This record gives sequence, C-alpha cells and structure tokens, in this order.
Amino acid sequence: MEWPPERTELFPEDADNPAEREALQIVVDFEAVQARLAEFSIDDGTRAALRVFAELTDVSGFVSRLREDWRALDPSEVSEDEKGCALVYAAFSELFSQFAHWDFSPRWLNALTSAWLELIAAGVPADWLLAAANRLMDRSLALAFGDLPGGAQRSVDMVRAVNKVVMFLCAILGEAAAGYRESLHVHAEEFDERSGLPNLRQAIAVLDNAVAEGKPGEHVAVVVLRIEVGPVLLRMPAALSRRLLRQMVGRVHRALRPRDTLYLGAEWELVVVLPALANAPHVTLAMTRLLHLFDAAFPILGREYRLTPVAGAALFPEGGRDAETLLQGARLALHEAQRNGERSEIFRPEMDHSAARYAAIEQGFLQALRDDRLELYLQPQVDASTGACMHAEALLRWQHAAGETVAPQFIVEIAEEAGVSPQFSRWLVTRAARTLAEFALEGIPLRLSINLTANDLRDEELPDMIEQALTIWNVPADRLTLELTESAMISDEQHSLGILYRLRDLGCRLAVDDFGTGYSSMAYLRQLPLNELKIDQLFVRRMDESPQDREIVRSMIQLAQGLRLEVVAEGVETKGTWTLLSEYGCQRVQGYYFSKPIAVTEFVRWWHERRGELVRPAD
Repeated sequence: MEWPPERTELFPEDADNPAEREALQIVVDFEAVQARLAEFSIDDGTRAALRVFAELTDVSGFVSRLREDWRALDPSEVSEDEKGCALVYAAFSELFSQFAHWDFSPRWLNALTSAWLELIAAGVPADWLLAAANRLMDRSLALAFGDLPGGAQRSVDMVRAVNKVVMFLCAILGEAAAGYRESLHVHAEEFDERSGLPNLRQAIAVLDNAVAEGKPGEHVAVVVLRIEVGPVLLRMPAALSRRLLRQMVGRVHRALRPRDTLYLGAEWELVVVLPALANAPHVTLAMTRLLHLFDAAFPILGREYRLTPVAGAALFPEGGRDAETLLQGARLALHEAQRNGERSEIFRPEMDHSAARYAAIEQGFLQALRDDRLELYLQPQVDASTGACMHAEALLRWQHAAGETVAPQFIVEIAEEAGVSPQFSRWLVTRAARTLAEFALEGIPLRLSINLTANDLRDEELPDMIEQALTIWNVPADRLTLELTESAMISDEQHSLGILYRLRDLGCRLAVDDFGTGYSSMAYLRQLPLNELKIDQLFVRRMDESPQDREIVRSMIQLAQGLRLEVVAEGVETKGTWTLLSEYGCQRVQGYYFSKPIAVTEFVRWWHERRGELVRPAD
C-alpha cells in the first residue's frame, strides 16, 4: 500500500495570520502512520471487525445519535470565531463520525487532521477531543452490545476494534496538534504576527548574505524607517493599529524592487535591505521615495490617518562591514535625523563620535543618580494680582564632568533609554519632599511643582512611592503639584486616568503642562482630575506684540475658568505681559521678568529679600 504525502492548505493566501497559515500546512508521513497502526495492533482482524461494525452503524442510526451526544460538546461556543468554528466543526464531526468506514487510505485521515487543526487554530482546547472520543466509545458500546444478532464474542471483537482505532486517531490528532503549536512557536520567532513581516534575525542574515555576495563596485544599503508615535497611534485600538500597520507595509512593499526585502524592527519601525545598488546616491533616492509614500494619508474605516516617518541609512562598506554594524549605523543616522529635525540621514563616521559622547553622558548621569549629585533649581511662580510668591516650579539641573550642563529633556531621555526612570522619579519626588520640609523650617509656606512623564503614569507604584516620600518628610500632599503634558496623560488613556485619580485621592495637585501645544479637547480635559492649567510660553512671550497670541491666551484662560481650573502662564518676560495676564484673570505667572531658575539656597534668599517688595502689575 502506498500513501503519497499530501499537503493541505487550510488558510487562503490573504489570511490575517500568516503564522497560522504556514503552521497548518500538513504533510502526512505514510511510514510513520504505518508504524503507529502496528503499535496500536490494528491488523487484518481489527479491520474485519471494524467493517462489521460499520455495517451496523449504517442500519442503526448510529451517526445521528452520536451527533446528538456531541451537540452538548459543541466547541464553537468556546471559540473567539464562533461562526467560523461552527463551519469547521461540522466538517470535523462529519469525518470523525464516519471513522468505521475509514479504508486506511491517506485522504480521509488527512482531511480529518486538517479539520482538527483548524478547530485548534479557532481556539478549541485540545482536551475537547478526549471528551468527544468518550462519547463515541459510549455510543459504540451501546450499539455493539445491543439487541443485535452476532453473539457476545462478535460484540467484544467490534468494541476492541473501535477502541483501537479511536485511540489511534486520538494519538495521531494529538501529535498533529503538538506539531502545529511547535510550528507556531518557530514561526513566531521569525515573523511578526501583526504585520506578517520577517523579523530582524532574518534581516541580519539576508544583509550579511548580500554583503558576502556583492560584486565589486556595487553597494549594499540598509534603511531603517521609523514612524513618530504620537497620541493618535498610542490611543488607537489594537485591531485598527494592525490594519494601519499592514496598509503601511503594503504601500512600502509595492515601492521596492523585486530584489529588495522588508522586515519589521522595533515598534512602528521598518527595515529595508537594498542589495546591488549601482552607486551611493541611489540610497538617498530610495529613502526619498520611501518617505514620499507617507505624503498621502492612510484611509481606514472612513477616516484618514497621517503618519510621520524618519529614515536613517548605512552603506557597505563605508558604514560597516557586517550586518549588525550596518544596522547600528542606520539607527544612529536615524537618531541624528530626529535630533536635527530632519527627515533622513545617511551614516557618517563622525556620528560614532556623537554616539560615544552620548554614551559618556549616559554613564555620567547614572553615576550622578547613584551618588545623589543631581540638583533642583527653582523658578518662582508669582500671584498675578498681588505679586506674592507662594509657588515655585522645580527644574532639574546636572553638570556633566566635562563641564557641560545637560538639558533636562536630554536627562529624561537618557533615564528612559537606560531603564532607570523609576529610580530617577523616586529621586525627584524625594528631593522635592525634602525641599518642602526644609522650606517649612525656614518659614516659607511654599507649594512646589515637579514634572512627571508618560512613563511615570505607567508605573502602578507611583502613588505609593509619592505617599511614602511625603510621609517620611512630613509634608502635606497638597503642597506638591505634579505637572504632566497633555500627550503624557493620553498616551495610555485608561491606565493614566487610574493613576491620576489615585494621585488626586492622595491629595496632590495635578496640572496639565505646556497647554496649547498638545492634543487635548475640552471633552477630554473635563474627565481629568486637574487643578491647574499651565499655558505654554510659546503663546505668552509675544503677547505684547501679537494680537493673535493675546486672543489665544485669553481664550485659554476662559476655557480654564469654565472648567474651574487655576491658570499659570509661563514665559513672562515683561511687565506688560504680566499686566495683560492679570487683566485676563490668570492666577499665577512665571518667567525671567521675576527670576530665572535658581539654586535652592539662592531661592531662599530671593524669597526673603523680595517677599514684601514685589509690586502689583497695575502699580
């Protein structure tokens, strides 16, 4: 008997999950099955008894009764795709119930195995098969020992035959399910489920191969294309995000040459390997073409989404002589483009020096964090009506060993990339609480504001950590104001809201920072437990000379008043600006007109010296 291997493809080429489609391609091995038949003692006698049993099933209504028994086990009820699962289950039950008629040829067993794996792919638990087999055996026993001619021995032979075949089928289907799960595991290590693209491991292998096979005079390039992730993408449902990613991948695929290959890198990052380029300028043309693909919006479900890409590239041999070095070079170039506000860059050797400088600053910051060598500077916030200073914003300052003062935004970026955001936030909160306690001893009844990030709002332990720091330093929670940008608050909306309400319940004040530069709507602001709205200095600085900026600021203040929020305006550099803000109803102002950010000891002197000397804006 010959049993040629048959491949059964259960998913169409455009199936959503290419990993499942690949894993469900089955090849039945005749020699292995023959060995299992012998292992279960399915010999000529077993087959003869099974043929007799098949004749009984045809005249007894066995199949219809068996389906009734199986109805209570319907697996479609536990599947995510109930309708699709029901269709597959109908095919599977039809095949399984006809087990007695199996002629031991490949077609029936292969079809049964295919249907079973589709049920597994639809979410049916593997142990469902044993329950179905038990019902089948119960119904077979009832038939074999019923009031039918043939004698007891004949009934025993039939039950033995049925038992052997059913056990054999369960073993074969169980092994197929295990192979399917292993295939999915292997596939998942090489392909991304959301996009269907091969991952970086394959990109590195292909890039190394392209370098090795390159001809003299040809260039090999790798391009890293990254989408700037803003609040729209962060708040997008997973299903919609997947559709957008696949549409983006399809658009890029169609723009590539047949020899070019596309891979998925990090989140919202594509990697393109470009072999056999005639000259170096071709990579610039390729990046330009890729970037232009995003000029048009991506339409999904009646709405258009616009994505902002940045690209970096590296060429062999100038940018590296192996795949990993080339990929690092392309990412360095991309990082350089982002820092310079450009859309693309090609790796140059001097970028390595920039990376080395970044690494040195990172190591210096980590050491400074461990040694408590970071500092807080304070910038006064003045009451817009009275000129009194009862608030201040704490701003981070750190000087690198080389004498370079590192910008606070850069420090936050380093902390996030180095994975020490929680430790940095703990230092910031603890230092702020200690400073407030010291002010109380000096007789300064000050409130202090500190800035938190989107990463902080993902930390479930943040409210507990803040409460602990305030308790240790015996500081009332309402003395501490936590400032967050609009984008940070909506980066993970539901989770952020939970953290914000816990902070509000703790007693801390909450402020939205840089208002006017983000994405908040009035409806969204209404559901946030805010106390303050802080107008970005972009609109405040030019109020004296810009009627448009004056109107924008006036509208923001009116909006805040409608939401019962205090208003703080930063960037006040003239008395005229202070006067206008006071007339509009702004509660507090800060800026260089009053003081630049200064060290804590200097701030104490400033506060005592200026306490009774600030004049009102109308004076």
